[in-house]
Amino acid sequence: MATIVMPNKGIIIGNPYPNPVEKYLYVPLYSEVTIIVQLQIRDTSGTLIKQKQYISQGRNILQILLDNIPSGTYHLEINIHDCQWHYEITKI
Repeated sequence: MATIVMPNKGIIIGNPYPNPVEKYLYVPLYSEVTIIVQLQIRDTSGTLIKQKQYISQGRNILQILLDNIPSGTYHLEINIHDCQWHYEITKI
């Protein structure tokens, strides 16, 4: 998936990396204003495995620790305001 740009809200979200991931997953983010960002990791059945919330402004790299979850396919959900983005990630 490409970088997401929301010019009307002053937000840019880069691709989560690395993918596949072993320990930490990183999400590049830029916001002109202070925002609340929620990262959620769900398994393929939709069960919430892990979530983390951030308050962010400016250029940041958000991270979520995944070393304690089993290997497999998961879905990363990024929530900002009333918008959601979904990425498939592989945990090794």
